[in-house]
Amino acid sequence: SETTRQISDLKGKDLERFFKWLAGIIDGDGNFDVRNINSKLVLKAIRIKLHDRDIKILSRIQNTLHIGRIRSDKNKPHSMWIISKKEEMLFLINNINGLIRLKVDGLKKSCDYLGIEFKEANYNIEPNDPYLSGLVDTDGTIVFNYSGNRIECNLEFKYNSYTSKLNLDNVIPNYKPAILLRKSR
Repeated sequence: SETTRQISDLKGKDLERFFKWLAGIIDGDGNFDVRNINSKLVLKAIRIKLHDRDIKILSRIQNTLHIGRIRSDKNKPHSMWIISKKEEMLFLINNINGLIRLKVDGLKKSCDYLGIEFKEANYNIEPNDPYLSGLVDTDGTIVFNYSGNRIECNLEFKYNSYTSKLNLDNVIPNYKPAILLRKSR
């Protein structure tokens, strides 16, 4: 297909790393727009919505994959990368299946709609995994803690059955991350 030919400049490990990073981005600020139309689930679109300051992330995705469109609203401070053509959604889901860890329900419904067998992701995040950088790009902050004299990377998720399975113990060798559970926002 056209899309496959256009991303042929990314090969092997680079392509694998891109899709891992993209899975992190989707788990952070993406969604699978699956709707119930006439008692039948239909995948309408796959979207990533980011603040306008992060428009370069959306441009990188569009320029690498050569699919989708970026939509900006003049009255709102965010932009969206959207794909809605069935062949493009099929291509994307085939490449991120087995990499999505948090938006699993939407991916499962999308796989069912497109006739793809769902693959469970490995929740043990390895050192230097691009998936983590995608999560940090969307749901993370990196700050310098002056009182502790250290750099901190913070990720904030809603606690559920998927986020509770995430294992970040191996991301930084010889360091176990601290987990803080809050009862309210």
